[in-house]
Amino acid sequence: MKPIDFSDIVSELSENVCNDIGTIRKYPYKIVDGKKIWYKFCPKCNAEQCYNALRSIWKATKENRVCYSCKNSGNNNPFFGKKHSEAHKTNLSDKQLKCSYRYKSIGNNPPKIKVVCETCKTVFYVIKSRSKQAKYCTYECAAKDAYGFSKYGKTVPEKKMENILQLLGETYCYGYYLGGKIYDFYLPKYNLLIEVDGIYWHGKGLTLDEMNNTQKSNRQNDIKKVAIALSKGYRITRIWEDEMEVKVVSEHIRR
Repeated sequence: MKPIDFSDIVSELSENVCNDIGTIRKYPYKIVDGKKIWYKFCPKCNAEQCYNALRSIWKATKENRVCYSCKNSGNNNPFFGKKHSEAHKTNLSDKQLKCSYRYKSIGNNPPKIKVVCETCKTVFYVIKSRSKQAKYCTYECAAKDAYGFSKYGKTVPEKKMENILQLLGETYCYGYYLGGKIYDFYLPKYNLLIEVDGIYWHGKGLTLDEMNNTQKSNRQNDIKKVAIALSKGYRITRIWEDEMEVKVVSEHIRR
């Protein structure tokens, strides 16, 4: 029996697959920036409609959807199809030049108000819309103040550690800033940094393969904080939340 020659069929399929526009699929597509963009034409005005997902064009084709221009027919819209008058355009332009922050390069910026940094008490100026959010003059001041966390509450393990340090009569600083990082507690008498690690958030007893993304991120941050502390000449110790007892904390301090 004479063998069948598939060379012509294979070459034809290869040409179709390699074309920029798909021709062997049910829905045509184009390759734009390395991604497939499916397209169809509006049944009314024949305008091209593009879709990023195959399911989207499948549904649009099934429902025979028209483009947005044909869909927006202006029903119950008294301003449909009307344009701004030249006087109205000029009025809008004048308002934007005087009031909008987007036109700062032209001049007439919105007025700025005075704000006092909560950490270093330095006076700085911000636009009125940002005055309520702006509390710190620099990132360093925000980090030194632990972004306000030291004022607005501590975690349960941190509260427990604070109580133990008070029972031991130790002088400590909460939310200690060092090298761009915030450490839970600092004991100046021993030049010691204490980090309180939650069982879940820091993945106690888990390998990297067993951790989720948040736990992995926290573990990497812990390693960086230890390296920074040691490079700056500080001692550092880490205590798990389920091991926090007066005796255990005392041993960690006096190691």
